[in-house]
Amino acid sequence: MSNPKLALIPSGYNDSIVYSILPSDGSSDFQFDRESSGTRVNKDGLIETITDDYPRLDWLNSNCPSLLLESQKTNELSYSSDYNN
Repeated sequence: MSNPKLALIPSGYNDSIVYSILPSDGSSDFQFDRESSGTRVNKDGLIETITDDYPRLDWLNSNCPSLLLESQKTNELSYSSDYNN
C-alpha cells in the first residue's frame, strides 16, 4: 500500500480554512465560504449553531467528526413562498 498524498483531518481549522496534514506545505488546505450560520451535532450529541465561515464538524453517530458541506444554492424566485409567482 502506498503512502497517502492527501490527509485532511477536520479537527484542524480556522476561519474558512480546514488544514490538511499531508502535504504539510499548505497546498492542499481546504478553503470554503458560507455566508450564513448552520447547525451541527457536537461531541456531546447536542445540536448547536455554527457561525458563518466556520466548518461544520458533525459528530452524529460517530467518535470522529465529519465535515458537513453543501453545494451553493440560489433562490431564483422573487417570492418563493408565493406559488402564483
